Amino acid sequence: MHSFLITGFDSSKKEQEIEKIVNKFSVKRLEFKLSKIADVKELTKLVNFAFPEKTAVIVKGLDTASEESQNAFLKTLEEPQENIIFILSVVSSYKLLPTIVSRCRVINVVTKPTLNSKEISLIDDFLKARVGKRLILISKIRKKDEAITFLTTFIFRTHALFLAQEGSLDLAKILKKAQKTLSAIQANGNVSLHLTSFAILTPSLF
Repeated sequence: MHSFLITGFDSSKKEQEIEKIVNKFSVKRLEFKLSKIADVKELTKLVNFAFPEKTAVIVKGLDTASEESQNAFLKTLEEPQENIIFILSVVSSYKLLPTIVSRCRVINVVTKPTLNSKEISLIDDFLKARVGKRLILISKIRKKDEAITFLTTFIFRTHALFLAQEGSLDLAKILKKAQKTLSAIQANGNVSLHLTSFAILTPSLF
């Protein structure tokens, strides 16, 4: 049995890695998005049928699923059919259960940094700063699009540090908080309120 976990921000590069695996094993593709328990149940029913041909079940979005959904999927991952290969495509492994990661061959899609030195400096200063300075750093961010840009940049930079430090638990916690804040603002949450909470509750890295 082969299970692969492809991580990275660049969707096109992750797709290239998926194609490499599909071609290497000469398998058919079957895409499935998992985000809730109902999705896992549907996938479980599907893979319980006999597959006459080798098939790559490509699972996208597992890093956005709840822990309950991931635990349910884990059972399917642990007892797959002989003709099934699982390929998981996620932004990062930090939001996945360690037991899922341990059962996969991990392929990190490295994206060349697109942040300029000023953006990197801002994020690093935020990570090192105490609450007071953090509040000053974000005080000029008032609009939704500005907050989304800041948090997306923050996640990109912090994710690079996460990979460089081989899965720091502190950075994993910070990334989860940043993603949660970004999701809340994208869903029309109060920008000032969520950024203030982010600045106060995010642990200092240094």
